[in-house]
Amino acid sequence: MYTPIPPAQRQALAVGDPVRGEKAYATACASCHASLARITRRIEGRTPEQKQVWLDGFLSNHHAPEESIRADLIAFILNK
Repeated sequence: MYTPIPPAQRQALAVGDPVRGEKAYATACASCHASLARITRRIEGRTPEQKQVWLDGFLSNHHAPEESIRADLIAFILNK
């Protein structure tokens, strides 16, 4: 179940660049995950903010520990 994000944590969420995110996806993710549609349908959350939080947590434990790269990937994934 989704728990509301405290205001301090909401402000901490980084804003990424979807163009850099697309390049990062092509370089680091596409070889295993191929279609972006296979990923987007598994993202939990109803709102973009909930999805962003879920993706940030998932990616931090899935080959994207660097915050700036995660932010870029999230911007790309959520804008497709």
